[in-house]
Amino acid sequence: MRMLNFKHWRRFVAVLLVIWLGAVLPAIAAETIFSMNSDINVLKDGSVSVTEKIVVSAEGKQIKRGIFRDIPTVLVNDDGSTMRSKLTIISVNKNGKPEPFFTKAIKNGTRIYIGDSNVYLKRGTYIYSIRYTMTRMARYFSGYDEIYWNATGNFWSFPIETAVARVTLPAGAKIREINVYTGPQGSNASDAKSAIISDNEARFQTTRILSPGEGMTIAVLFDKGVLAEPDGMQKTLYFLEDHSKSIVSLGAFFLVLAYYYFAWSKVGRDPKKGVIIPLFYPPKDFSPALTHYVHRMGWSKNAWLAFSAALVSLGVKGLVEISKDKKKTVLTATGNSVKNLPSGEAVINDYLVEEGEVKINRSSGPALDKTRLKFKKAIERENQRAYFVNNPLYVIAGFVISLFSILALIIFASLNPVTAVSIIALGVIAGFFASAVKNLLSGGGLGSPVSWLMLVIISVNVFGFLAATLTNLYFDPPVIAAFSIIITNVVFVRLMQAPTVMGRKIMDQIDGFKLYLETAEKDRLNFRKEPEFSVERFERFLPYAIALGVEKPWSERLEGELSRNTLADAQNGYHPRWYHGSDFTSSSISRGIAGISAGMSAAMMAAQPSSSSSSGGGGGGSSGGGGGGGGGGGW
Repeated sequence: MRMLNFKHWRRFVAVLLVIWLGAVLPAIAAETIFSMNSDINVLKDGSVSVTEKIVVSAEGKQIKRGIFRDIPTVLVNDDGSTMRSKLTIISVNKNGKPEPFFTKAIKNGTRIYIGDSNVYLKRGTYIYSIRYTMTRMARYFSGYDEIYWNATGNFWSFPIETAVARVTLPAGAKIREINVYTGPQGSNASDAKSAIISDNEARFQTTRILSPGEGMTIAVLFDKGVLAEPDGMQKTLYFLEDHSKSIVSLGAFFLVLAYYYFAWSKVGRDPKKGVIIPLFYPPKDFSPALTHYVHRMGWSKNAWLAFSAALVSLGVKGLVEISKDKKKTVLTATGNSVKNLPSGEAVINDYLVEEGEVKINRSSGPALDKTRLKFKKAIERENQRAYFVNNPLYVIAGFVISLFSILALIIFASLNPVTAVSIIALGVIAGFFASAVKNLLSGGGLGSPVSWLMLVIISVNVFGFLAATLTNLYFDPPVIAAFSIIITNVVFVRLMQAPTVMGRKIMDQIDGFKLYLETAEKDRLNFRKEPEFSVERFERFLPYAIALGVEKPWSERLEGELSRNTLADAQNGYHPRWYHGSDFTSSSISRGIAGISAGMSAAMMAAQPSSSSSSGGGGGGSSGGGGGGGGGGGW
């Protein structure tokens, strides 16, 4: 009875052992390349016809659908120059039958994916065969020709148990010397055996397992006269082919640069600036807001600065009173009337008369913004291309030419489309970022904390994404050209904006008037026939000083005159009748005036809703050198 139990026990243990081995052995089975055989047939034009036979074990880890094979098509010579080869895939088989495949461009080469993306392999051994040709694989030296070939590639993900390469030269060739190198990239070890089989045939075989990242490179030197060396014309064509990326890149960039230079020379070149002398009056019939718009050829702070200058102008004219305390700013229409108001000021006055009183806060923000837009349109209608032009059609044409140039870089210079989009996005975002920072910093304070917070959050996310995309970017000619094209657009968008001849004359007058407003008192001795200074004159030109950003020196002029008690209309000091606020004192007029203009701009902006090659012979070669090469893995 005990013997029976012992027999049953042995059977039970045996069954458990079988089950355990069945479960464990597949788990510890490793994917590997059992053998990699390469037949390299050299053709008389220096190209090669290659058949690779790769025997692999698939365990469903890396090799799930099949394998991929990387083949370099751009070779870097010792002098740093590059040589381009054309790869033509003739056939791809698995276990002797045609197998689906597709290719993908990689850096300096092509990746061949073998297998069907919808078909997963069973565990087992598979034999893959790849037939392809590559041009320009022969090396021509003064006393001999050579085939220098990386038979396995040094970047396989799997070990290679045995690698064999056979080189067959054209009939009539006579092999002079052979060499073989094994190991990682750059190694000159030779763990392989080699033999010259006949005058035109040599064979190489590894003598140890090649670990992942190791490969075998062979070199066959033979007498000259068998291969047809390229003639002068062919060498020229090869040169153009080898440097096609640089040629296309330079061509694309210079096309964009030439267009913009032509367009700028035709319509964007500024008329010659005149001699600027102090002028005591603004250009005739120019309001403070229009003076600001023409002087800047656009708007500062999205027109809020000009809007504030117009409000002060209405105050000086007795149409508006501005009240401010620590918590709020209030605009009140006085009910007075003035004939022939400038168009921009008329828009603001009509709004205030209709409302009676406007408290600048979130509730009035949308209505203020609507009024600002009407105000901008009214000022822009006064311009009507009379004083300066933005030349938008020329800029749009430049954008189109730039996009087609970048498309040419993608098609003809192998610029990665994702890289191209990232570079364009970087240029656009950088432009918006610079514009946003400029608007936040331009006059009147540092801007809304919420605006800064939103800008920082958006910038961190956008630039983080672009940095992740561009971190591994190698700056070859197409990438440099794309960056240069974007920079050219950014620069010329600004340069294409130009004054007209009449506009240049008006701008010279504005510059002369601004010079008068900002010149310190000690430098005014050189002014001839300067009109007498008074409070009335100060207030009349104060809106212009605000519009031109020189209200501080203009206010300091008033402070100086008051300190000497030389103003007949200000014997009891000065306080603007149109402004009520504890932040204004007669002892610090310049600070008070600066606070009025900056405070109104900041308050109105804050009221807006947030917007959401060397030879391998003579022992001078190494593993990983020469043509061929690459590597592979599973997918």
